[in-house]
Amino acid sequence: MYSSSCEYHPLLLDKPFDILPYLLLPLAGPEEFDEEDVDQMPIELQYLEDSKEREKDPEIRKLLLESLLMLCATKQSRIYLRSKQAYLILREYHKWEKNNSNLLACENVVDILIRTEDEIGIDDLKSIDVPDDLIEKFEKMDRDYLNS
Repeated sequence: MYSSSCEYHPLLLDKPFDILPYLLLPLAGPEEFDEEDVDQMPIELQYLEDSKEREKDPEIRKLLLESLLMLCATKQSRIYLRSKQAYLILREYHKWEKNNSNLLACENVVDILIRTEDEIGIDDLKSIDVPDDLIEKFEKMDRDYLNS
């Protein structure tokens, strides 16, 4: 039925699994949002208590961000994440995060979510063949960011 890992994304984002709240809730804080934005968020993320704290373990936070990045591989999932206001949660998380590795992981997700589908221009980001010289360039940019 499913031939690639990206094809499981609709299954993971829908009932009965509905993993998005489980990925975003540990990254969410007590911030308040406009009522219109809150209404679009998963119910588990709406009107969080003032005492809500983010996940303390930086490795778990990074794993959550990397999972969100994987979901951003397909157009359908990107549209879904945008519709559920994932960007707003990540925007506030980014203001809070101090770990450079996690900041970079968050920025990688946000960079995709803030682009329009016309700007992205491809359904499956995993199908892009990136030349080795660009991979090296991007890895160097990441290392430089982490060391700054």
